[in-house]
Amino acid sequence: LSWYSFPGGSDSVSNGKFDLSADGTKLIAQGSFSGTKTFGSTSLTASYGPYTSYVVSLNPSNGAVLWAEQVPMCRGVQVTPDNAHVGIFSQLTGSSDTITLTDALGASTTLRSRGSYDLLAIKLDASTGAGVWALDGGGDGMEYFHGFGMDGAGNMLLSGYSRSNSFHFGTHSMTNPNSQANGGDGENKILTIQVAANSATPSCISSCANGVPV
Repeated sequence: LSWYSFPGGSDSVSNGKFDLSADGTKLIAQGSFSGTKTFGSTSLTASYGPYTSYVVSLNPSNGAVLWAEQVPMCRGVQVTPDNAHVGIFSQLTGSSDTITLTDALGASTTLRSRGSYDLLAIKLDASTGAGVWALDGGGDGMEYFHGFGMDGAGNMLLSGYSRSNSFHFGTHSMTNPNSQANGGDGENKILTIQVAANSATPSCISSCANGVPV
């Protein structure tokens, strides 16, 4: 045993998972916590009730916390094949739930849920914890997780099921044929979503008025 670490302390910190980058330089850990916990030099107060998760970067040599932030109900975390970024799969709850994600450098973005549960995909800089982007997706019912992975090119793969009449993710939308409103049997519809590794700013951003939703 070279070292051991309890990010945030051992009290009310649970459900831990981790991923080590291919080059061995990035160790990312994830788990759930409540109350206020200290991760290295960063103090986090759980902002998402019982569904609050932490994501931390640990020094693979000694377990020291390099950066830390929180997300709602983290379902998976993985370092990209190029060792540069961290992909996160997470969930929102509540049909009118609006949350603000704040990264390790203090930048923030607001996302929302449209049904009982909806999905989040998040990308961070692996070295600093800076946010690269975050996407919300779902519909008027439940979108629930099942799995999270990444292919050799760094494209994220999200899987789960939908109970919505229709759901969207990014610019893509899909009608759920299993929805009773669409003549289906009301059973869950399995879904798989791929999110590209390459980032591009949407063309509409430059024309957006500040503070006006599009």
